Formats: sequence, structure tokens, C-alpha cells
Amino acid sequence: MAIDPDREITITLPFGMIEKLRKVKPILSMFRDEGDVGAVIEIIDAIHAGALEYVREEEGELMSYLTSGDDELDTPDDDDDDTPGSSGRT
Repeated sequence: MAIDPDREITITLPFGMIEKLRKVKPILSMFRDEGDVGAVIEIIDAIHAGALEYVREEEGELMSYLTSGDDELDTPDDDDDDTPGSSGRT
């Protein structure tokens, strides 16, 4: 199976595993000139940056929900209930 190397994918990892990768960067840096070690360091940095951005977005969405004063979490199923005799609540 041929997979496009530029295709974006989503991988779920515990943040602790990403931190472990960051901790080995100083060791990898000693071998930066050998083969693809520099590319591996860039990949670790990209994974870490993406993870931090994801956490920031999740925390921002949670804080927006908590400070909005809404009693219910708005879900797509709640918006489109046009069943006759239905109050829109389940």
C-alpha cells in the first residue's frame, strides 16, 4: 500500500511519552550530524509543539464552557430535533 508521505494523520499519545521524547533530545543532539538524527529531532519538536497546541485549545474550550454560564453542553444532536411532539430534550 502506497501512502502519501505528506498526508496528515492524528495519533493519540499520553503527554508523558512526548515528554520522554523531549528528554532524549540532548543525547540525540550529540549525534545530529549522523544520518537522520536531525530529522528525528525536528519530528520530536513538531510532536511536542502540536501536543502543546492541542492542550491549549482543549483548555480554552473548557474554560469558555465553564465561564459561559450555560447549563447544558451544546451538542449537534440537541440542535436538530424536529420530531413532532418532542421538546428537543432526551
